Amino acid sequence: MVQKAWLHCVVPAVMDSENSVQDKALEILELVLLDQVKPHSEGRHLDNSQKLTWDLLGLLCNECQNLGSESSAVCFL
Repeated sequence: MVQKAWLHCVVPAVMDSENSVQDKALEILELVLLDQVKPHSEGRHLDNSQKLTWDLLGLLCNECQNLGSESSAVCFL
């Protein structure tokens, strides 16, 4: 539930009309999601930040239609 709420707040903020809100939302998405994506090697376990990232990305794929029309472009980043 917390991950879903996070996605429903942060992802639409990327398309906010206020530039400072967009910048902060992009900064958070980069920090939490993009910076945590690392090559996967067999036999190597994901650390907590990587697991959170993949959980959020999976949830984002499932929730993309529900995030609102303004944020639909973000779903394809």
